[in-house]
Amino acid sequence: MPDAIPAAYLWCLRGAGVATLGLGLALALGARRPLPLALAPLPLAAALVAWRTAQVGHLPLAGLHETLLTFGVSLLLVSLWPAARHRTWRLQGAAVSAAGVLWLLSSVANPRLTPLVPALQTLWFEAHVLSSFVAYAHFAVGALAGLAVLAGTSGTGVRRVLEGANRWGFVWFTWGMVGGGIWAYLAWGTYWLWHVKELWSAVVWIYYAGAIHVPHLPGWRGRLQGAASVVGFALVLFTYLGVGLLMRNSHQWQ
Repeated sequence: MPDAIPAAYLWCLRGAGVATLGLGLALALGARRPLPLALAPLPLAAALVAWRTAQVGHLPLAGLHETLLTFGVSLLLVSLWPAARHRTWRLQGAAVSAAGVLWLLSSVANPRLTPLVPALQTLWFEAHVLSSFVAYAHFAVGALAGLAVLAGTSGTGVRRVLEGANRWGFVWFTWGMVGGGIWAYLAWGTYWLWHVKELWSAVVWIYYAGAIHVPHLPGWRGRLQGAASVVGFALVLFTYLGVGLLMRNSHQWQ
């Protein structure tokens, strides 16, 4: 590990991951005062983002270590409002637990310094990546709600969380693709490069364009709708991790 990255940072990241995982499990098991538990990880998230930003000189948006951290933070923020609105605190507990796991995974990924190359030094790059991870977080919430439906939870609140998460995820993902196209044009002179990551992103976009219309089809609400959300998030994870880890492309993780 480079000397510029203090060991205390990684230990704090691991500690925050374990604490957040514990808070999420308490929520999932039906804690009596859910809102304080749901809010507790937010100061940890702010501190970790600020610390990493100070280390690298930009928002944590480059490399596997930073994006796992950002993914966890996005999941905490995105999942809070629907849980409070629909009183689906057990579902929120699953989301908080997932954020803790993402931070633990981040703590074992390579924490090397990631200075942005000139092609990445634009607000369109930040808009593209941030929008993408906000979308990923929405899709994750939709998948967790889908798992709850498949497990037999049929409450109106869970179904509304599922449908709302997929709709908003699609909106954010669309904006992320638009931002990515503008960034690509500014960096390389073309909006579309036919890279494998772009192709899989198009697959995800097309899939969710269909998935958000599923509730309007006869017989598709309920378990089929839940299964569609889970399959969609599997595509998201492959696009985010599988393409970067398994395939040679411009978004490959080091």
